[in-house]
Amino acid sequence: MVHDKMLPEIYLTRHETGIYPWRQPNLFTPFWRCYWNPSEGGCLLVGERVFEMRTDRIYVIPGHFRFSTFARKPFEQFYIHFVPPEHVVFSEPGIHETPLTPECRALFLEWLELKEAGDEYSFRCEVIAAAVLCHALLSLPRDRMLYRESPGPLAERASALIRENIAHPLSNAELAMRCGTELRTFLRHFRKETGESPQQYSRRIRVEAACRYLRYSDKTIDEIAELTGFPDRYYFSRVFRQYQHYPPAEYRRAQ
Repeated sequence: MVHDKMLPEIYLTRHETGIYPWRQPNLFTPFWRCYWNPSEGGCLLVGERVFEMRTDRIYVIPGHFRFSTFARKPFEQFYIHFVPPEHVVFSEPGIHETPLTPECRALFLEWLELKEAGDEYSFRCEVIAAAVLCHALLSLPRDRMLYRESPGPLAERASALIRENIAHPLSNAELAMRCGTELRTFLRHFRKETGESPQQYSRRIRVEAACRYLRYSDKTIDEIAELTGFPDRYYFSRVFRQYQHYPPAEYRRAQ
């Protein structure tokens, strides 16, 4: 049986045509991206290196990796934004390519047929998008993806509490109490199991939640600050910039 925490979580699946000029400089987001372009014209830029996006390739880009995009001419694109389980990482950052197989192409085309029929948000479309994504990830060489050891039960319980209380962050003392352990023991074990303090972990998770609101909603900066547990937009902007290198408004424009 596969546990749901072992599978990627899809935020967005889209198909667009006539994309141009596709200028997105210095993208740096917590979510991962999967691209397939049925037509040529789109390009990815990492430093000075240009990736001309081929029609026979699928591109997977991990989160927290900086890159830019541009187009040489209008093109068509199918893309998925997602996050893998926390313990899954790439062995090296970068843009990863995998061949487009006939099976994966057939899934893409079925998704497009359903979209044209007005069923873009149907359950079958969701399943097809998940199948495409899993197929793309499984097509990557095994040494590209690493599986970090999952945290112990204490850190896992604390992590769940932090995620359940994003709008109302819990103190270290509250986390320790709810995990049924003494504060110093809790702090020591949490850092040992995650490499972060509970409050560092909490801020990172809340900033990632803010990124999703900025990308996928029209909520104001003040509303997002409140929803992610920051006392005001000014403190929120300062913390957000520490993690994403941009203030929230500029991050939203870049998306």
